[in-house]
Amino acid sequence: MSTQELSAIGYDNKSPKFNGNNYAWWKNRIQNVIMGIDYECWLVVKNGPNIILKTDVEGNQVPKKDSELVTADYKLLEKNAKAMSILQQAIEYEELLTFPRMKDLINVQNSQGKTPLHLAVQNRILPLTETLLGMEKIAYNIKDEDQNTPIDLLEQACTDDSKWDKAFPCCEGSSSQKVE
Repeated sequence: MSTQELSAIGYDNKSPKFNGNNYAWWKNRIQNVIMGIDYECWLVVKNGPNIILKTDVEGNQVPKKDSELVTADYKLLEKNAKAMSILQQAIEYEELLTFPRMKDLINVQNSQGKTPLHLAVQNRILPLTETLLGMEKIAYNIKDEDQNTPIDLLEQACTDDSKWDKAFPCCEGSSSQKVE
């Protein structure tokens, strides 16, 4: 969310942070903030993510393939990502995942095809990466626009940083192969 967008609605650029206490107050405040920024994003939070479907030849509703998406579909997917981004600024991820329907957003891709796991690894946020990797519904095989999966990025992080190498058994030995 840009500072200009927040300033335009008279907001101080600080989403109310939820710390596990006073949920009723926080819920009311964050709802008003999200509705003020983008009401359609509020509907994503309230009703769950936009799922882009088509009707197959047998009359069943099935998800569209990436190659079948049109501009209007991308707009809906951007609303999913925007809603998740606003909430991520306002709440610790572990708390966020306790909300009904929010686990459905765990694998939502942004406009570059990155999921929260891609971003956590790419930005070297170790605690968030560990949390996401422990989630039941996390998808490891989603490729971003550069054709990288989160695991590809994790292997690179382990190669580049011994702290990451020690944290993830799948990467053991990667930092010893690092070119200095």
